[in-house]
Amino acid sequence: MTTGSEQGSVQNPFVHYASEVGWTYLTREQALVLRGDESGIVFTDVLVGQLETLNPSVVNRDRAVDLAHRVVRALPNIKGNEEVWEYLRGLRKVFIEEESRERDVRFLDIDDPSNNFFHVTDEFSYRPRLDVEAIRFDIALLINGIPVL
Repeated sequence: MTTGSEQGSVQNPFVHYASEVGWTYLTREQALVLRGDESGIVFTDVLVGQLETLNPSVVNRDRAVDLAHRVVRALPNIKGNEEVWEYLRGLRKVFIEEESRERDVRFLDIDDPSNNFFHVTDEFSYRPRLDVEAIRFDIALLINGIPVL
């Protein structure tokens, strides 16, 4: 018995369901534009904008760009995953030079999820360098520009 293609039996229904519950669908091409190219892992402009919006008295544009780069530069291992998870959970602080102290930074609005951006895309390929083979994900879910699944 044939169950059909993976795209028809798994990917498309998943994307359809995610769209029905409020995730914004982006084509592979739209997602690629937001990432810059296949070496981009986050939607940088979305993330930077959200960092500024969610942390108005703490994060300016330069600081938001720096925080976005910290997420991108996290090591691709369990330690790097833990570091990004700590940022997402609000467990990491950022040093504010002009105040000479550390402050909390929110990457997500946990209290009011409607203040976050939820994107779903399919055929998400990631290639950190041109000399390596791309890693392809059938589906990617991103919150505030950060892939979470």
